[in-house]
Amino acid sequence: MEGINSLILFLQAHYLDLAAVVVFVLLGFLLWKNSPSGRLYVSSTIRELVAVAEFEWMSKQGKTKFAQVYNRLPFIVRLVFSQKKINDLVEVALKELREELDKVEQACLAEGVDPDSDTNMT
Repeated sequence: MEGINSLILFLQAHYLDLAAVVVFVLLGFLLWKNSPSGRLYVSSTIRELVAVAEFEWMSKQGKTKFAQVYNRLPFIVRLVFSQKKINDLVEVALKELREELDKVEQACLAEGVDPDSDTNMT
């Protein structure tokens, strides 16, 4: 009980300091969100999570896949980016992955290899 009282006294004595820290941290995240490195980090993380979800789940499981991607995102990304923005980034990642798979499939077909065959893997 004494620990809780000490915590309350600390918070009462330093609430302005703590509020300033929270404001600066949130400001930092908002600046990071709009920086090229922040966008690149989020885009590449979402792309990786989309690829994993596509591998782990069957087709026609879009809501389940999105939930998996959303729940595996770092908390700060979910805090700073809206669900709509994350959904848009997932759609972009899906489009890019489909284009990549189409290129691989075309290359396989050009070489006379069946892209759907598991025996092609070494």
